[in-house]
Amino acid sequence: ADVTAKPNSIVNSFNRNFPKRNDGSANTLSFVTSPDTVIAIALSGRLDFDPTVDTITAPDGTEVLLSAPVGEVLPANGYDPGVDTFTQPPADGSKITVAVSPTSDRLQLLEPFTAWDGSDYIDLPVLMKAKGKCTTDHISAAGKWLTYRGHLENISGNLFIGAINAFNGATGEGKDITDGGTRLYPEIAKRYSQAGISWCAIGDQNYGEGSSREHAAMEPRFRGGVVIFARSFARIHETNLKKQGLVPLTFSDPATYELIGEDDRISVMGLPPVPDKPITCRITKADGSTVDFEAKHTFSPEQVEWFKAGSALNIVRKNLAKKSTSPGIWERPHAGGVRPLNQGTRWWGTIDGFFTNRSWGKSDSLVGYILPHFWVLLKANGKILGIFFCDGTSSAHQPPRDCRPRLVFRRSKVTWHRAVQRFCPYFAARKGLRYHPHRPS
Repeated sequence: ADVTAKPNSIVNSFNRNFPKRNDGSANTLSFVTSPDTVIAIALSGRLDFDPTVDTITAPDGTEVLLSAPVGEVLPANGYDPGVDTFTQPPADGSKITVAVSPTSDRLQLLEPFTAWDGSDYIDLPVLMKAKGKCTTDHISAAGKWLTYRGHLENISGNLFIGAINAFNGATGEGKDITDGGTRLYPEIAKRYSQAGISWCAIGDQNYGEGSSREHAAMEPRFRGGVVIFARSFARIHETNLKKQGLVPLTFSDPATYELIGEDDRISVMGLPPVPDKPITCRITKADGSTVDFEAKHTFSPEQVEWFKAGSALNIVRKNLAKKSTSPGIWERPHAGGVRPLNQGTRWWGTIDGFFTNRSWGKSDSLVGYILPHFWVLLKANGKILGIFFCDGTSSAHQPPRDCRPRLVFRRSKVTWHRAVQRFCPYFAARKGLRYHPHRPS
């Protein structure tokens, strides 16, 4: 406590300099500068060291003036290509088990989040109401907690510890409805979870801004959170909440935020969310009076299924369990019917109009290697044409806007990853393809 209470300064070249990031202390100031300046200050041991004029005393007593650094735009000998360390997974991984010690405090196997039970959320207590900025670092602090990134239960010990309590201005603590006591937010969340109490949290403007930290969405879900209200959300965090089975709702009237008290209960009715339709909610005061309000959401039909299943990962698990040993196929409709574009475990076929005004013509054989994260490697007659990447986001129902295949000239050896349903709908639509999850008999 004495160490963190003492003002301190850190100079580094890492672009994360907000409070508590480096050593858990809000009193530590972190300054970002170039790697060369960091080294110079570290060698001198002084924050006021000017490497252009100041000298460093060597062990033998001589004064040393540091030479100015010289930078290279590109290395003279090129970049080290590195070593391909990828290990091809077995074709059938159903019998593989991942063994993690039950006593490990850094690793823990994830258990599936429970699916929605079909009921509305009624009289949810407000675990936390944040005042002002509430970034992903306020929700799930970094620093020493990053040690537990692989252990969801342990890292949940940082839940909301940076959030400012809108009711009293305290940091990281609030009222526990089970006994009326004041505790740290992670302790309250743990107690609610153990008691089977579902809860909601309230954010202010741009809730969840900052890094796209998955734990800031996983931890509330793990501890029994079901709904997050806010005046507005950071886009990535809003999607992350939906991926974990939570319901992020934006007040239709931002002033509704001011109406919510510490002892209030909130009900969310008309679930599941219906795309493009607001949700009716109700605040129940301690004296029994109620205030109805409307909340907006951005759920797509696909994301509604995430909510019903309990998480997006549960959907993936379900689809993998149903998947047959025969791969799905991309097909291109043509005058004679539907022509398959892959056989066995490779996506193949003829260019047949895929590319026009290209030197390789229409008759070249085409092989497409489907890579994770919307990358596609194309080969014609054994020659790599290039790697395409689809910019932007997409859903199964509407191609993304401003999304164009971009050619990246890359000649590295890659491993094929089978296409899955809803892979890059824009790419498929642009090429006139339809995806079928199973090969027709």
